[in-house]
Amino acid sequence: MYKGLTQPFTGHVKTAGPPCPSDQTRAELIRDGFPKGMTLVELIVVAAILSILGTISIFWVYHYQSLAYDVTAKHDLNLFIQAQADYISNNDGYLGNAGSVISGVSSIPSTIFLDGFNVSTGVTITVTSVSPFSAAARHIKGRKTYYTVVDDGTITE
Repeated sequence: MYKGLTQPFTGHVKTAGPPCPSDQTRAELIRDGFPKGMTLVELIVVAAILSILGTISIFWVYHYQSLAYDVTAKHDLNLFIQAQADYISNNDGYLGNAGSVISGVSSIPSTIFLDGFNVSTGVTITVTSVSPFSAAARHIKGRKTYYTVVDDGTITE
């Protein structure tokens, strides 16, 4: 027995309230001057508005995600500059030749390795020139490539 039931279920349900909508007229379905439900047109309009908002929000999510990838590449390039500065303080030159790569992409093998420096997943840093020593960084899912001349430490797009 369920709580609140005083007699076993006999198969006949007594309902309190109005009869089925099929037994009522449209005027009876309106209470306090407002209809009890939504029309099909109203439901379609709501669905259209929600789908438009969803489409716009997906666009902005991808936009900000790509900005985050670009910031990751720029940050890794800045860390690369610092790691090269540490390397040159203990050695007589920079590590790497033109075309050398430090990669966070599994399909692109790294050709140089700096102690204590790990590139983020998806970022590739390529040494573009030895004199002056410069490099470029790009995230595989980003939109921008960042360049730097390690001697002055500035990063440009």
